[in-house]
Amino acid sequence: MNKVSVQSLNECFNVSGPKFIWIEEIDNADKVNLPWNAGRNHTEETKKLISEALKGKKWTKQKEEKMRQFMKGNQYRKGKTTSSEVKAKLREALITNWKITFDDGRIIQNKFSIREFCENYGYDRKSIYNIMKGKMRKHKDIVAVEKLDVMP
Repeated sequence: MNKVSVQSLNECFNVSGPKFIWIEEIDNADKVNLPWNAGRNHTEETKKLISEALKGKKWTKQKEEKMRQFMKGNQYRKGKTTSSEVKAKLREALITNWKITFDDGRIIQNKFSIREFCENYGYDRKSIYNIMKGKMRKHKDIVAVEKLDVMP
């Protein structure tokens, strides 16, 4: 086990001031990937030099278009609409067999979508999914939600 102290790390990287790295002990210190300029800032002189070098810089039209497209993000589906047939297929795919257990012992075991169930009966969809994942114990009067592969 390699032990690296705060002092030796900061001496190694010449880091001080507000960017002080607080590391007590690290296992496998060679796995710590700090950039070469960690905790360093450009001096005012360097900032002026960079500013002067970039002033009056002209990009080609091709370069400008390439940067503009990059900044726009994913435009793959822009302007396209999903047909009602595809929407119906997607909605049908979400309908599966569910078993919902209530705190008074009632059980609903049927084929429906969680979204429609929540809209019709006034439950919160996120809470239902959290019960399924085990992150919540109860939402209103629902205590368990299970997805069934085949109806019994």
